[in-house]
Amino acid sequence: MIIGIDAHNIRGHGGAVNHLYEILNNLNPNEFNIEKIVIWSNKNTLYKLPDKNFIKKVVVPALEKNLLFRLGWQILRLKKNAQNEKCDVLFVPGGIFLSTFKPYVVMAQNLLPFDYEARKIYKGSTKYYKLLFQEKLLKYSFKRAKGIIFISYASRKIILSRFKNLKVKNTVIYHGVSERFFYKGERKQQEKKKILVVADLSLHKGYSNLLKAFVELYEEGLNIKVTIVGGISDSYSQKVLNEIKGLAKKYNFINYLGKIDYNEIHKIYFENEYFIFASHCEAFGMPLVEAMAANMQIACADIPVFMEILRKKDRYFMVENYNSIMNTIKTLIKKNKEDDFSVQISKTFIWQNCNYKTFHFLGDII
Repeated sequence: MIIGIDAHNIRGHGGAVNHLYEILNNLNPNEFNIEKIVIWSNKNTLYKLPDKNFIKKVVVPALEKNLLFRLGWQILRLKKNAQNEKCDVLFVPGGIFLSTFKPYVVMAQNLLPFDYEARKIYKGSTKYYKLLFQEKLLKYSFKRAKGIIFISYASRKIILSRFKNLKVKNTVIYHGVSERFFYKGERKQQEKKKILVVADLSLHKGYSNLLKAFVELYEEGLNIKVTIVGGISDSYSQKVLNEIKGLAKKYNFINYLGKIDYNEIHKIYFENEYFIFASHCEAFGMPLVEAMAANMQIACADIPVFMEILRKKDRYFMVENYNSIMNTIKTLIKKNKEDDFSVQISKTFIWQNCNYKTFHFLGDII
């Protein structure tokens, strides 16, 4: 079996490239009778993927450029390249596929174009129209696919509701969490409550009300230190960054670290005790599972996927209401106990399972 991976829109950072690294790094090709895997992408993404004797990395100059160049390459060149490599199937983790090569399998990692309520945050902006365009491209890609991999049941339900009758074989395969994220010792309770936020600085990540809640808690006298980890994801991130930097100058309890490398970020989880995730929309939410593995006390937005992953009854807040965020954080800190239940749940999210189910599904499609 020869598998092609079209990574034209995976840009070398974030959950998509981490997912690809983990399933390839844990892969035993003999288990699935895989002769070769060919990956087409940009130089930065390919550099971050594992080097294996069965993996062929192909740097495509057009994929270093903007969306039009990337889609143009996919439409005009990919089919011929895949045929020359004798690919039996193409795996498209980015979801968008406009080539005529068949069969192909897409992964639904981008929920925001389908989450109509969440995308309203961008209404009136160029980002909003970009999301509308992405929805059309993704729908076109899904309808023609031989198979679709969803990464949560909640995201599958939302996405499938946007189709009248999508008759494509599909499955749900959770992402995993690496062993290094599991905190081995016991956390010592400290007078200063160390809170961690890990999320790109996008408008839909809920920073506006979250920051307001942190300020209110601090001014009420709560002894907190907030660490924010998140990079610039789009042009609208600058607004969020300016707000964070403005508060960091005014208050000494906010510490912004920017983007942290995937191989180092587990250390930041270990240095903090509480984890807050205020996103309006996630297809899965890797930072949540990583925080669970790190035995952190967690509070998050009351969106379906977080309820599916965390499986708690009292850890959710309404992200549109900063008072709801404040009260949930207060309750969380008041309890102040280790969260072994969440650690046990996180152990069910295993990259080897993700790896096995993914390549088994690709084999079924062939």
